[in-house]
Amino acid sequence: MLRDWLNKAAREKNLRGEDLRVLLVLLANADSKEVLIPQAEIAKSLDFKQSRVSRAIKRLVSLNIISKKLVAGKLVGYRFLIEE
Repeated sequence: MLRDWLNKAAREKNLRGEDLRVLLVLLANADSKEVLIPQAEIAKSLDFKQSRVSRAIKRLVSLNIISKKLVAGKLVGYRFLIEE
């Protein structure tokens, strides 16, 4: 399942290098299928502007690779859309 999900992401032609770098940071900080990390922290770890991280997250969400985790309408993290 994880292998299939990673292969799907790798084959996605609409992902850019910065999207993959953001995805790697998310994976490196993940606890199972979720990661609780602010975009500002991702930006700092990659030496990116936060707007670049935001665009990468939007692409990852639009391609159904991740989803946003909201609590009471507030963004608290992300979920990997790995099928079981």
